[in-house]
Formats: sequence, structure tokens, C-alpha cells
Amino acid sequence: MDADNKSGAIMIGILYLVIAFGIFGTVLMMTVERRREFGVLVAIGMQKSKISAVVSFEMIYIGLLGIASGIIVALPAIIIGQYNPIRFSGEYAKIYESYGMEPIMPFMPVNYYFLWQSVIVALIVGIAIFYPVRKIYKMNLVNSLKA
Repeated sequence: MDADNKSGAIMIGILYLVIAFGIFGTVLMMTVERRREFGVLVAIGMQKSKISAVVSFEMIYIGLLGIASGIIVALPAIIIGQYNPIRFSGEYAKIYESYGMEPIMPFMPVNYYFLWQSVIVALIVGIAIFYPVRKIYKMNLVNSLKA
């Protein structure tokens, strides 16, 4: 049982790593593709702090939109799964019964575990915000305008 719990934790960690790289890849492309835009804004007099604030707000908005859409898609599936668990038949049912378990896969009710997933993804987005902000503050105006 303990090994099963540990392997589940490792799988969740790998999933978070994939999510983090996906978010960071999006942020990286957003920053690189808009380098010239940032350079033009600085050239016409906009402060780098305001550009950083706008980019940070955009990222927070995109992150919250992603989290909300994930909840909206997952919640009905979880609720349906609670009232209609997956019932195994055939070979799978025999395997479950050989272990002395009923051949169904019940869904876990929505609880703190479900909400923590959203919090962790929000933290990943919060950490990813530091990259574009750092790039904007370190931006060389001449190189940005040539991009």
C-alpha cells in the first residue's frame, strides 16, 4: 500500500512537471515573440515597470482562465462518476474479486485534494511570471528594436 501511494505521488510530481514546462514554454514564447513590441513601448516612453505589470496581469488572467476552465470541465465528470461509478466486467471483474474487492471504480468526492490542484497550478503560474518580468527589466532597447 505504501509503495502504491509513493508511486502515485511520483506520478503526480511528473504531471506537475509537465504542467510547469507547458506553462513556462507558453511564457517563453510570449516573451520572445513580443520583444520588439516591448522595445517599441520603451522607446516611446513607457516605463519597464508598467510593461512588467501588464505582462504579469496577462499571465495571471490566462492562468486563472485555465484553472477555471479545468474546473468547469472536470467537475461534471467527477460528479457523474460519483453517482455512476465505473463497473468492471469480464477479466477485470475476476481480478478485482480475486483480491476480495467489488469490481467497481468509484470516484473520489470533491474535497480539499481537488482544490489543492488548482492552488498548485496557480503557484506554478506565479513562479513563471518572474521570467518575463526579469527579461523586461534586463531588456536592451537597441537589441529589442532590431528583433
